[in-house]
Amino acid sequence: MHSEEEIERDWQALCASGRRRMFIKASGERFGDIIDERHIVEDAGKLGDYVKLVQRVKRPNGEPWIRFTYYVKRPGWESWKLAGQTSLMLSLGDARKLLKKSKDAGIL
Repeated sequence: MHSEEEIERDWQALCASGRRRMFIKASGERFGDIIDERHIVEDAGKLGDYVKLVQRVKRPNGEPWIRFTYYVKRPGWESWKLAGQTSLMLSLGDARKLLKKSKDAGIL
């Protein structure tokens, strides 16, 4: 079990390494570059540490997209692994529409 501060330090060390700046699809195709993100951290006990993110991705054609995803670091693991293989990817316009509809419906 780790404190939020410990999880945050570990996550920031990975971010500082620059290893996560390019977004590659499972097929190996370069989808775009991660240009900004915001995250929260969670200690899920025996399940490990989680970082849940919203990322702004710039497509090769310049189009902005948003990705909702998460990473996990299980007890005993040396590194973080992408756990959001079914990440939600939306164009910026579609993300705004979905969030507005959710807010208008009282979901957010």
